[in-house]
Amino acid sequence: MYYRSVLFPSHGQKKIRMINKQHIYIVALLLAMVACDSPSQQKSAENAAMPDREAEAIRQQVDKDTMLLQATDEILAIMKARDYRKLAEHFHSEEGVRFSPYGYIDTAHHVQLGSSMFIKLLEEEKPIIWGSYDGTGKEISMPVEAYFDKFVYDVDFLNAEQKSVNEILGKGNSLVNIQQVFPGADFTESHFSGFDEKYGGMDWRSLRLIFRPEAGKPRLVGIVHDQWTI
Repeated sequence: MYYRSVLFPSHGQKKIRMINKQHIYIVALLLAMVACDSPSQQKSAENAAMPDREAEAIRQQVDKDTMLLQATDEILAIMKARDYRKLAEHFHSEEGVRFSPYGYIDTAHHVQLGSSMFIKLLEEEKPIIWGSYDGTGKEISMPVEAYFDKFVYDVDFLNAEQKSVNEILGKGNSLVNIQQVFPGADFTESHFSGFDEKYGGMDWRSLRLIFRPEAGKPRLVGIVHDQWTI
């Protein structure tokens, strides 16, 4: 009995040690398999998430474009009604608005006005110099309302033939330098390809409204009129 009591536990301990080694081997094998599968599983999860991220990016861009076009229509309706005081409420509070009679924005000569100065000049009805005429180089000197009639809302841009966001539609022989003057800003363009067939499209008109966000809303920083230039 004494020998059995010694040998039996000893034999059992040996068996347990063998089982433990097998367990360790199996666990190690499973861990290796998991480690091998983890990168592929992670990659698969990332690939599955990519369409969601792309869809969200597209949705955000569509929402932004819709907001810019809505702001454009609101501003164009104000211009059409000649409610210039209401228009001033859409000016960016810090940058104000730069006015350009043609596609190339001349930062040295084209007028930049804050909302209060714009209203002041509107009320004074005095001519101011907005730049120079294409071709002749003569100064564009006129009051605010006359300038708007000639170099802002000279055609019915509210009902334009085409409208775009951050895309140039009217293309002539002048340089369009919006991105250089307003880096990071967004713009819309309201465009007519022409009015009289005899001019073959050389009587096209565009109005570009340039925006920067402020307090969660697009605010005007530029109003650029464009047409065929010499």
